[in-house]
Amino acid sequence: MNQRFATAVADHAPQAAVVLVQDYHLTLVAAHVREQRDDLRFVHFHHTPFAGPSDFEVLPPAVRDEILEGLAAHDSCGFHTPRWVDNYRACQAAFSDRGGDHVRCDAQQRSRRPRVGLRR
Repeated sequence: MNQRFATAVADHAPQAAVVLVQDYHLTLVAAHVREQRDDLRFVHFHHTPFAGPSDFEVLPPAVRDEILEGLAAHDSCGFHTPRWVDNYRACQAAFSDRGGDHVRCDAQQRSRRPRVGLRR
């Protein structure tokens, strides 16, 4: 599903557009699009609770990494509650090889660190 959305975005988004990606099931879209186009900016809004580290750790390591890398591919991430922001940051710190500084580098080796915020 993420690859299909990514292909559509890559094919149809105007040059330098800002793309809003909503909810957990599309977490990987930005990472897939960035393989084709690096001119776009991505904002991800998470409408569902983000698991804390004790729940997140039951996922296989490859799945945890894919989720964190997928979110890190966005320029900005938003969550509904401070608790979900805290959970996301705690998972970054607990499961990232970079110790809470979960940065993804694109093909040009330009660092990306998503800004994380709360919708009030």
